[in-house]
Amino acid sequence: MRIVHDWLGLLELPDSAQRIVSLAPNATETLYALGLGSRVVGRSAFCYRPAATLSLPVVSSYTRVRWDLLRTLNPDLVLISTGVQRDLLNELHEAGLPVFPLPLPSSPYGILENIVLLGGLLGAQVQANRLCADLSERYSKLYGLLPPMRV
Repeated sequence: MRIVHDWLGLLELPDSAQRIVSLAPNATETLYALGLGSRVVGRSAFCYRPAATLSLPVVSSYTRVRWDLLRTLNPDLVLISTGVQRDLLNELHEAGLPVFPLPLPSSPYGILENIVLLGGLLGAQVQANRLCADLSERYSKLYGLLPPMRV
């Protein structure tokens, strides 16, 4: 699939990645929540939830990569976050790896946007929509528990 990204320009990504390295904890947790954990072949040192991720090879810290291990894993998609990882994002992109950055969510609804985005990238739209509906319902219940806003 072809995607135009704000920072990276035109990206060529697989239609449905099967060998994913996740360097962002939020992406890793989302992949497992979508039932795609079997596709994850590597992680960062900060991706430790769910517990199943602990058996995966640690490919990076938050800002440094073990290039030899990353290349050995032969990922068809590397997920990373924006923000602190921006320099690493550029390194991965310049090295020719199929990298996609997920934006850092600025609200709980930004989390839902990332879930939909990942679901679309990985052919898991139905699972993503179901997860978003569940989380949205939970958000509403939590919101109802808050005291009224004072103005």
